[in-house]
Amino acid sequence: MGSTFFSLHYHIVFSTKERRPFIKPEWQPRLHAYLGGIIKGMNGVPEIVGGVEDHVHILASSGQSIALRMYFAT
Repeated sequence: MGSTFFSLHYHIVFSTKERRPFIKPEWQPRLHAYLGGIIKGMNGVPEIVGGVEDHVHILASSGQSIALRMYFAT
């Protein structure tokens, strides 16, 4: 009997307004942990969260039960 396995990975990039360097280096670990916690709270897996002073990268994975739009709903 066959089965199907889904492994969806999303590369999400957030930028500061006008790419200004607003994210101070001392804030980055706390910000990255916070963003990872949001992904975990949505039953996703934050594979890696990182970035620099003007943007943040998130590599997240999830099953097929979570649509990509759910990550961006307000």
